Amino acid sequence: MASALRGVLSNRNVMTISLTNMLYNVFNNLWMLWWSLYLVEEMNTPVTVIGLLSMIQMTGSILFQLPGGMLADKYGRKKVIVYGTSLRVIGALLLWAAPTWEWVVPGLIINALTAVYNPAFSAIIADSMPRESRGSAFGAYRMFTSLPGVFMPYVSGYYLEVLGIRDGVKLGLLMFSVAAAIATLVRAKYLKETISTIKTNVEQIKEEEIGLLEL
Repeated sequence: MASALRGVLSNRNVMTISLTNMLYNVFNNLWMLWWSLYLVEEMNTPVTVIGLLSMIQMTGSILFQLPGGMLADKYGRKKVIVYGTSLRVIGALLLWAAPTWEWVVPGLIINALTAVYNPAFSAIIADSMPRESRGSAFGAYRMFTSLPGVFMPYVSGYYLEVLGIRDGVKLGLLMFSVAAAIATLVRAKYLKETISTIKTNVEQIKEEEIGLLEL
């Protein structure tokens, strides 16, 4: 188990994805947990509209998954992840700037569009690890990504008690956008594309099969 964990922790792609996800999940919890309350108290949004807004974002997230996987296969995992992460910056800033709930919709659509890189996440982790270590890699990714969910709800509650709903959510969105920008730059610099490696391996296998047939 220790050797498997060391192998996962030494993999640059897995650690880059895991740690950057953990980074902006910390700041995501500063506003996301209280978003519905913010819409009701600060924007006077009807409860039924809040449900509609959630439906819009969830529907968009579902619709963009398949195209995201196709793009990751065609253009590479890294490009989709980096461009998709940059959309998180734009989405957060649109939500921050929204004066009324009607103006929240563009930000929610951009946030939903970020789901385009979810398939690339899974693909780059699977591509980066040997077959026998892929379960450990996904386990490490889930562990690091979920860690903020253990302590951030309490921290976020205290943070909002000090700043109030409006200022707390607004500042949380700004800090999240900065964290997402940092994650974008880190991923652009440290992620290593894997799809070319896969194609090379497939071509080698095909050549070996042709060689065997000629024998």
